[in-house]
Amino acid sequence: LKILLILITLALTSGYLFPFVPTFMPINTKMAMAIVGVCIAGYNMARQQIGGFRKDLLRLTVWALLISGFSFFAIVVNNTPDDTYVTYFISMWVWIGGAYTLVSWTKWVHGKASILIIGNYLAAVCVIQCALALAIDSSPFFHRISVMIQGPQLWLESVDRLYGIGAALDTAGVRFSLTLVVLAYIISHINEFDEKYSKWLPAYWIAFFVITIVGNIVARTTIVGVALGLLYIVVHTVWGHVRNSRIWKWFLIILLATVPITSFFYKTNGLFRENFEFGFEGFISLIETGKWQVGSNDQLANMVVFPDNTKTWLIGDGYIVNPKDIDEYYTGEITEGYYKNTDIGYLRFIFYFGIFGLIAFCLYFIVVTKNCCKRMPRYRDLFILFCLVNYIVWFKVATDEFIIFALMLMIDPRDCEPEPELIEES
Repeated sequence: LKILLILITLALTSGYLFPFVPTFMPINTKMAMAIVGVCIAGYNMARQQIGGFRKDLLRLTVWALLISGFSFFAIVVNNTPDDTYVTYFISMWVWIGGAYTLVSWTKWVHGKASILIIGNYLAAVCVIQCALALAIDSSPFFHRISVMIQGPQLWLESVDRLYGIGAALDTAGVRFSLTLVVLAYIISHINEFDEKYSKWLPAYWIAFFVITIVGNIVARTTIVGVALGLLYIVVHTVWGHVRNSRIWKWFLIILLATVPITSFFYKTNGLFRENFEFGFEGFISLIETGKWQVGSNDQLANMVVFPDNTKTWLIGDGYIVNPKDIDEYYTGEITEGYYKNTDIGYLRFIFYFGIFGLIAFCLYFIVVTKNCCKRMPRYRDLFILFCLVNYIVWFKVATDEFIIFALMLMIDPRDCEPEPELIEES
């Protein structure tokens, strides 16, 4: 029964972290979990297990409403139908509802839902998604299973990109990055745990390497989490006050094991070699030519397009998606991809609701980070890493990481104090 409950928790974590529309459901997994979360919250309120709305969530709602307000103003003034962020405050609460479901279930299964336990599930799900991506790409059997669960992924296959169950492209890369910084935090603080739990250090390093390698093949955005995670471990263990040789001993052991295994598949498996060369194109180019050359970087450089008028800088043009897909009355320049043919997050937000909307969005995540730090101060470093991932990723793609903050906001701080625990079943 315990194993079954853990498998269900893994499925719920995956459905939250990588939402998709199953073939047997009319809505995506995130929405379904949010609906369940509302029901659980109502039940708990009726039993007086929880009080009214928390003040920190009300403050965040005000900030989310401000973002929605800038969006609404931009589309009204510009007379556009692009309401992508007009309902952002609703999206915020959908994530919170889904997170509440996941945290409530995890607490029921394990007796508590600490950051460490949630982090274990995040890492396990990402490793599973990486394995599924390789399996779906190479095995007709797993490909058929994927089609049965989430339907055909024709566009992803047409551009020859790996995908898991709901995990693909930059969305997957961002989730992998967030999980990698969670792993980096756990690894860095492994000596703070009970001895019976610190024995899982090799498993955490294995998960880190698997997500690093396969995650970059799925989406090269994963490199953000790799860089931040390794940097944090170095700073914490080398320049910090921590001296734990086991961390770097196991890093070297796993690294020395990973290199020959990866080299073997690279030389013997043409499909893996092709995928590996895509995921690590820059490093391969650096080794072979001495220059860092990545095709997507050149493409990204061509996407640096700034507004050419004051109005757009201030209030935007009211478009974040390609107007040719949503506005039959659009008469401006038609480009491929997104509006102005740019996928850079900062620029897309400026073109959508102007510099003031962008500033409000940036401040929103600072407020979210501060709220998390105030609730669980011992995990301050982790929350700052989440915020950094968000701001760095915006140089490449327009998305946000409230998904991970929603989880942190739903965790009961009492489950994380005074000492975090790992689940024995991990």
